[in-house]
Amino acid sequence: MKNSNNAMESDDVTKEIHNYASAIKITAAKNILSKKPPGLTTRQYAKLVCDQYRTNQTNWKERNQQLEDEVLQLQQNLIYKQLSITPPSQETRPHESDKNEIAIEQNLVFLKNISSLKSLGEVQLSSTNTINIDSVIKSSLLKHLSTIRRGIDQIIIFDDDTISPNTSSRSDNSTIVNCYAVKNKYLLKCVETVVRLLDSPLGKKLQDDVMSFALESADTLCSAILIKDGLQQFSKIEDLSRLLIAIGSSKKLKVNVILKILKHITKYSEVLRHLTSNTHQLVEPSKYENVYYLFWACEDLLRRLGGVDRASANTDLKKQQLTQISSLLNSSLLHLSDNFQLYVCYLWRLLGFVNCLLRGL
Repeated sequence: MKNSNNAMESDDVTKEIHNYASAIKITAAKNILSKKPPGLTTRQYAKLVCDQYRTNQTNWKERNQQLEDEVLQLQQNLIYKQLSITPPSQETRPHESDKNEIAIEQNLVFLKNISSLKSLGEVQLSSTNTINIDSVIKSSLLKHLSTIRRGIDQIIIFDDDTISPNTSSRSDNSTIVNCYAVKNKYLLKCVETVVRLLDSPLGKKLQDDVMSFALESADTLCSAILIKDGLQQFSKIEDLSRLLIAIGSSKKLKVNVILKILKHITKYSEVLRHLTSNTHQLVEPSKYENVYYLFWACEDLLRRLGGVDRASANTDLKKQQLTQISSLLNSSLLHLSDNFQLYVCYLWRLLGFVNCLLRGL
């Protein structure tokens, strides 16, 4: 009985708070509408107020981003000084570059310079310096990964290089605004820099952050390649495929990215098998066309796997990985040869390449 009374009291308090909040909102709305200028309807004025609020929010985010970029650049310049590296000249950058492009390029160059170092342990730091090199490198890397994520979202969502404010970019309803736009010419360089840093001696410290992000991005790219359509379908898919190959070019990521691709191919094979047993359903042309880009990416990475990595890799581990890849390809082939000959032909091509690698071990 006591618990029942407590529950009723709690409900009453919740209702009272809700009513109070509603009363505040109504009062605020009345106050705002009382200042409506003549010549505008109530709806027009309400829309104008909302637009102004969104603009203020965007301006605040832009300014906050610019300040963060400036602080990070100062920290990077201190690191350059400590490591006796000449900072990149401001004069080499095109005058038409906006602040966002300059920040991306500065971060890109910084991580490239850091990835070329063999070790930070040999660097003698002055006792008067309070800057933490590891912390700055990690901050630079996280910003870099955020840039890549925005760029991938941009290709997936939009059909051109323009960014529309107030457009949802992810499932959490966050927005991409103009100051966050990432041009394609930087995106591939950003991915290549992350791969270079991951494969460098310094990559061990950052491995967990980078690998989890990279594999998540590879999964996102595979899904996007399959579902992408529109007026610029094939050019955008090619961009996504090149990014996928760039991520998989890392020695530490190559096999995992291949397995990611093959899991998407295997899943699509299941869809095709279902279609062969159900004559009332038709193949989606765009997905069937797009899956060949996954084949292309997979073949490219398999060729790299059989190239320079071959001699240095652990033979037992390589054999286990290739056997897993072969198993996925075999499972994708089942019961498809009658209706999807070209599809099966490419799977046989990949399987033959894997079998050649296995025989060479």
